[in-house]
Amino acid sequence: MTDPIMRKDKDLVSTAIKAMLLFGAVALAYVILRSCSTPKTGIERFADDSLSRLVALQSPPPMPGVNFTGPDGEPVNLKALRGQPMIVNIWATWCAPCIAELPSLNQLSRDYAGRLKVVAISVDRDAGEAQDFLDSIKAGSLPLYHDNTFAIASKDGLAANGIPLTVMYTASGREIARVQGEADWQSPEAQRFLDWFLAQ
Repeated sequence: MTDPIMRKDKDLVSTAIKAMLLFGAVALAYVILRSCSTPKTGIERFADDSLSRLVALQSPPPMPGVNFTGPDGEPVNLKALRGQPMIVNIWATWCAPCIAELPSLNQLSRDYAGRLKVVAISVDRDAGEAQDFLDSIKAGSLPLYHDNTFAIASKDGLAANGIPLTVMYTASGREIARVQGEADWQSPEAQRFLDWFLAQ
């Protein structure tokens, strides 16, 4: 006949062993998962604060060939504008985040003139309305590019899920990253990203 105290001690030891084994398995799983996780070594290390929506697509699409209107009123497309690093932004006067972002884009264009082309494309119905708005905020460093067909934002264009959308291209036209939503291009995180981007 087994002593009830001995049985209780055996049950306690058995439970303790099971708990230790379970803890060990959880700890091992954690170590394995941590060793397999990818450290932040690419674009994602710049995705902070106002650039929290900065991403690099796994398979970025080629630079689109859709036409829109240039500052001279003539048709143009992004491929014709290649030659230096470029930031392409889609905006509209009826888009509150776009309006909030435009002054920092204007300053970006001024600060990086000669090193970086900023192409801000309005998708307003009326180009005159968009130009009046740029004039009202004194955005003289942003020449008006315009697309009232919304083709630049379509799946054959930049495949925007909404606006504003900003896409960064190397001088050869390779997409490096994009931001879906408003960003502050004068923020410290944007400055760090731009310094890295221009070194590519």
